[in-house]
This record gives sequence, C-alpha cells and structure tokens, in this order.
Amino acid sequence: MRINSHLQNRGTDSLSLLPSIAFAEGISDLVYLRKTRRQKTMVTNMGLREAEQYTDSLSTLHFHITRRCSCNCKHCSVDAGPHRSDGHLRLDEIKRMVDQAADLGTVYFDISGGDPLTLERRFLLEVIQYASRKDLSACISTNGRELNEDYAEQLGEAGLQKLKLSLYGSMAETHDAFTTVPGSFERVLNGIRVSKHAGMEVWVNTIVTPRNLRELQGLPALLEPLDVDLVQLSSIVPSGRGMRASDFIFSEDALGEAIGVLQEKLSGLDHAFTITLFPDPSNLPFDGRHCDYFYDRLVVDHKGDVIPCCLLPENLKHVLGNIREGLPEVYSACRIEKDGIFSWLGRGHGAMREKLGYDRVSHNLCSTCIDMLYRITNVGNAMPPNDSQ
Repeated sequence: MRINSHLQNRGTDSLSLLPSIAFAEGISDLVYLRKTRRQKTMVTNMGLREAEQYTDSLSTLHFHITRRCSCNCKHCSVDAGPHRSDGHLRLDEIKRMVDQAADLGTVYFDISGGDPLTLERRFLLEVIQYASRKDLSACISTNGRELNEDYAEQLGEAGLQKLKLSLYGSMAETHDAFTTVPGSFERVLNGIRVSKHAGMEVWVNTIVTPRNLRELQGLPALLEPLDVDLVQLSSIVPSGRGMRASDFIFSEDALGEAIGVLQEKLSGLDHAFTITLFPDPSNLPFDGRHCDYFYDRLVVDHKGDVIPCCLLPENLKHVLGNIREGLPEVYSACRIEKDGIFSWLGRGHGAMREKLGYDRVSHNLCSTCIDMLYRITNVGNAMPPNDSQ
C-alpha cells in the first residue's frame, strides 16, 4: 500500500479525500470522507433538532481504555504514566458500548490509553475478540514494551487488525530520552518484529521536534527492513505534559522547513503527516472542517465519559455524557447543541474563524483549534453557537 505524502489541490465539491495531506484509502485516522449532502447540511447549519443521532453513522470509536502506561513520555498529551491507577470500565460495559457502536455503523475501534497492553492480558484479549465478532476493525496504540512473540500471536488470533507503536528516534539514546525509560527503544523494535510476524498491520507513530529531526531522516534505513506499513508523523499538541514541553516545539517557520526536509528524506518510506503537521496551512480543507473529531469519530475515556477530542486540554474536555447511559442517548443532537465545545467543533474551524475574525494559520492545526476554542468559549465556559448573533 503506497501512501502519498501530499496531493494536488482538489475542488471542494469533489467526493475525493482531503487535499494537501497524506492519506491512504481505508485509513480512518487520515481520511476525510465527504458525508452525504444531508449530513453535511446538518453539521454546517446545526439543523440537528430533527435528527435522533448526530449523524447517520459513526466511522470510528476511539477508546482510551486506561491512563496507565509503562512509559512516562515527556510530551504525553493525556498525562499517562506508571503512576496512573484510575481504573477502567468493566468488560460487560465495554461489550455494551461495542454493541451500540456497531449499531451506529462503526467500522474502526481504536484502543489507546495510556497503554492498553498494561491491562490484564485475558481482559484485553476478550475485548478484542468481542469487537472482532461485531465486525469492528480493532487497532491498539502501544509503546511496545509489553509485547513479545506469544502476546502478539494471541492478539492476532483474537482478531486485532493493526498495532500502532511509538518510536521517537533512530537511536536508543534519543528514543529513551523521550520515554524516560531505558531499554524502551529495543522493546519497541522487538514489538514491531513480533507483530509483523503475527501477521498484523504495523504503523509507527512519531513526533517531529528539534531534538529528533536529524534522526527521523534515518527512519527509512531502520524501518524498511522491518516491513513497517506506515510511519505517521505528528507534532506535539499543547495539552497534558505537552503544555510543559516548550523545548520540543518548533517555531512556525522552522516547522515548515522540517516538513519539507522530511517529505524529501522519507520519500522512499510509506509515511503520512497528521493535522498537527499540515504541509500547507494556507490551503484550508473542506470549508474549514479540519478534522473528524467528533463529527465522524467519537472519543470515550477510561471512565466511559464521551469527550470531544482526546487532544484537548482538560478544561476543554467537556463531558457530553457517559456510555453507561447508552451511546445513542449520549451521542444525540439535543446534547450536542447545548454544549459549546461540541457544537462549535461540529461546525468546524471555518465557522470559528468567521465568528472570531481569526486569521492565524499554523502547520499545527490542533494548536489553532485549541486557541480558537479558548477564545470563543471564554476558557472553557462554552456557550453554544447562536445563529442570530
């Protein structure tokens, strides 16, 4: 599968994928599919009162199953780590959520954390097996430290389709400095090997910073022999510990230069840029709809709370409801209309820009989204949009 690192500009009336961003057909994280005309109208005009659910279907359920992680990465946007012991949903609660997500048309079930592999093995395997029986394509994001050949085989047999493993450099010293755990570099490389041997699709997630830019240029030599399916590149988001990682962040000009360098150096490696590394920020896609949170993708945290986006700072993570109430009841038009964060994200970045007269552009679209949400909702005290204003 060949992943394009950038595309020719396309008209907004096209049914094609998002222009000027890396994508591969079938990859839910990077694909921006046109919805039906009725769904688009519902979101653009917030004409939701006649709809029982927000949209006709939900493409992806993103489940932060735990906040525990065996690493303690300096830039972690959800502030996960070994010290976290916040618990998690019961197995029967997760199964009920999966049932309801399947009824809503969900295709992808992305499980992250924290690190899901820190959970009890039998518990996680049963979650994967159940999702697979419901025809959901399950994916796990992990640092790879808990993976061995036996566990990888069990995950594959349970029905896991994809593993995303975090790698922050092409040398142990650099990667381990990010994770703060000695030996984590060798563990993630071993995790890649055993996952590929077990027949699963393997992505590598990395971040682009002044501290590892030079080493990222050497990823083809490291990863091509391991037959990695995709390298996904992003930038640090100002949430969680990322808010305190200013020395990991490029200036705007330097970030643009870094993207250009990586597009050249990684040309032989299947790779993709996320919306935190948007190659051309002046080319705003789809009338300002920059991402599919929460329009096509719903985020549920370890407590079962439905939140607008996992990358937002805590005071912007408004809770729409809890899955114990029932996913269809929570993911409803009336609740979304009444919550400022959800309703503004439903309208998209273009609507926020127009409301604020906001003209800042950035390669890191998540940072501008967060900035606009703070401004438009008075630091999280969100008021729903008012079309009469």
